[in-house]
Amino acid sequence: MTTDHSTPDAANSFETGREPIDPTALFKKLAPANIRYEQLSRVITATILTVIAAIALLIWWLNNGTDTVWLLLLAAVFTFLAYLFAMAWRWPSVSYQHTSWKLDEEGLEIHRGVFWKHQISVPLGRVQHADVSQGPIQRSFGLGTLVIHTAGTQNSSVVLSGLSQTTATELRDQIITQKRGDYVV
Repeated sequence: MTTDHSTPDAANSFETGREPIDPTALFKKLAPANIRYEQLSRVITATILTVIAAIALLIWWLNNGTDTVWLLLLAAVFTFLAYLFAMAWRWPSVSYQHTSWKLDEEGLEIHRGVFWKHQISVPLGRVQHADVSQGPIQRSFGLGTLVIHTAGTQNSSVVLSGLSQTTATELRDQIITQKRGDYVV
């Protein structure tokens, strides 16, 4: 006697000849250019912090001279800055792998986070309006940011950056079009 341990989806897929649909397969990734954009943005930030640290260390050195504390402080700061540059280069690739989104008839759902996972759902009924923005560095990479403003006061806007500009615009238009269908007169 054999027992059927298959799920209803598996039985249904066997009968219809189709593979079961994986719900996570419906999610889309951000634009691949977002990795390079994030790397550049983080390297710019790391460079600014390096210049500030170098100036602060130079001022401290001129006022206190060289001693053991100076060398330890110098080693600690430059070790931290090396780590900062390494993470500026590596982290965007890791973060990219853990960020996805989907838009369906219910609303927009965003999954992100490497260590702390965030699942954000924006029902279309809560959407007030949607914007697309693009900074100068984003423009050079062809990227845009979708901002959805919802009803409510706390956390009333949801930001999805790293989309291609055309995808962000199309997504905004789809949300507006689907939202219009929800109005009851």
